[in-house]
Amino acid sequence: MRHLITIVILLSFVFSAFAVYAAPVGNIATAALLKKGLILKDKEGKFGFILAGEVDNVQNRKIEHQTEKSKSNFYGAKIGAIIADRGIIYGLIGASDAEQEYNISNSEVKWETEYDIAWGVGANVILFENKSQVDKYEITIRLGADAKFMSAKPNVDKMIFDGMEYDSSSSNVSDASLNINNWQAAAEFSFEIYRFIPYIGVKYSDVDGEAKATINGNEYEQDLRAKNKFGFFVGGDIMLTDSISLNAEGRFVDEMAFSANLCARF
Repeated sequence: MRHLITIVILLSFVFSAFAVYAAPVGNIATAALLKKGLILKDKEGKFGFILAGEVDNVQNRKIEHQTEKSKSNFYGAKIGAIIADRGIIYGLIGASDAEQEYNISNSEVKWETEYDIAWGVGANVILFENKSQVDKYEITIRLGADAKFMSAKPNVDKMIFDGMEYDSSSSNVSDASLNINNWQAAAEFSFEIYRFIPYIGVKYSDVDGEAKATINGNEYEQDLRAKNKFGFFVGGDIMLTDSISLNAEGRFVDEMAFSANLCARF
């Protein structure tokens, strides 16, 4: 019954937010931290499955030629396979929205979107691990990497043109669209002591996409490119049980973003 309640909580938490311009890196040690599954309970097992819900708010992803902060959210789940307790191959599925504003041909043009399907794939791996004993605590340091790709094409809800607001269904607006793709790669150092596992790292993240609209017969188009491609992140996990972890993370320089994650091994 306790495990059923846990699963229900996880499934409800799945429908929470993280951003599509970039995404949380997460703790590369997750594959080793979640020692047994809620269903497959063998601690000696080297393979398993994870289900995670992530909450992430990107307050500003720095995009070339933007006139206001670029924002986006993604509501969804991470589902993955643990390989030899050293890495995870995972997929991301959910719904995203976004806000973009640019100065195009001396006009301020802003795209506001509704939520629509977004998806992604990724993998992480532990490249180095070392354990030592300090008093009664075992301390483990790990070095690893994470890489992912995400894509979204949210429906345009509103266009704001020089302060005038138009619904996407308005006769003044046609061919309004926003397409966003994001690639991200990260290197990370993780430090485990008892049930607390902080980490820090650097990442490369690039955005490729296009914002288009025709307003009052005039065409407006803007390519989306990352202004800053390098950033750093810091975060930490708390092990609630041998099967469930709670994570928080912040990402800076190329973006300003904060996230939380609840992950379980099955």
